Amino acid sequence: MKVSTTTVTSVGLCLLALAVGTYSNVFEPVFIQDANPSFLCLPKNVSDISGRVYSHMNVEHSPYLKGMDCTMTLNTHPGKRINIRFDYFDLAPGWDSSSNQCRTEGTSPTDSFRIYESGMIARIRSDILQPDVTICGGTGKFPPDYQSSGNVITVRFTTDDISTADAGIKFVYTSFTPPEEGTTDCFKCEDGTMCIDQALLCNGMPNCNDDSDESNSLCKDGNDNIFQQGLDTLGIKLVAIIGAAIGLVFLITIILCIACCCCCGKSNDSIKKQYRAPPTPRPGSYPSHASNYSSYSSSASTTAGRPPYPMHYPPAYPPIQNGGYAVAYNQTNGRMEFPHKV
Repeated sequence: MKVSTTTVTSVGLCLLALAVGTYSNVFEPVFIQDANPSFLCLPKNVSDISGRVYSHMNVEHSPYLKGMDCTMTLNTHPGKRINIRFDYFDLAPGWDSSSNQCRTEGTSPTDSFRIYESGMIARIRSDILQPDVTICGGTGKFPPDYQSSGNVITVRFTTDDISTADAGIKFVYTSFTPPEEGTTDCFKCEDGTMCIDQALLCNGMPNCNDDSDESNSLCKDGNDNIFQQGLDTLGIKLVAIIGAAIGLVFLITIILCIACCCCCGKSNDSIKKQYRAPPTPRPGSYPSHASNYSSYSSSASTTAGRPPYPMHYPPAYPPIQNGGYAVAYNQTNGRMEFPHKV
């Protein structure tokens, strides 16, 4: 039986899926440099209460595109604000220590990430509006979290014409209410910076800047999925390898069981074919009860040209026949007496 690698991987992944179970609220990221070339750098608008934003597809593993100027607008309900929490940041060095700012203007601009407290894309692209924050690489510091003053912000990711090996940006945006304005139906982060929607608690994505919405004390209950904890600890790649190994062992076990059953079946068939009942012997043609034993008289023997008694004896018959009766020669009268019980 031939087993393909695809089959093993599929079985391993199926077993892994059964083990892990359903895990809801896993947010799919949106890309500033879109993965679809047709929408590569078109303005985008996001209005969910929370989500993940990546600079491009395969962030952390492949460099972003050069020569791009892309924008994405984030908005929430009036009266609420937007928090940006950076989880990964790797841009080409562009910090000018002499001017203590990023090289975004003049003859040598650099790759930069800017945040505007506005949703007017035309004014942003024409540089009529100035960014509230400009971040570039080479500062030696991880960028701090950002909180808006209104309910609409626009992020702008610009890259120069020089190819680099830098792997981009990842951040989480969250709609929140200032703690002093929060109500009883929101969750207050332990660092006192935000009051977030209850739906964002224990969803697998940290929204509070101090991770308090995903703390073990808050999220641990009787229904904790140990396999999900394994995913968080080991990582999806290692868990996938383990799942494939489990699938391989499972398939090998099934194959061995099938092979053993087939061998046992063939062995039993062989034994059955080797055994053969002994053949029933063909019965002999012996005289029956209706035999005319008078034909064995001495006169008949004489008539037949045989010498008289005692020179000749009648032909020999099996001593036992016809159910235990036998033929006996009577020397007195010269006849075969029949039947006699043995």
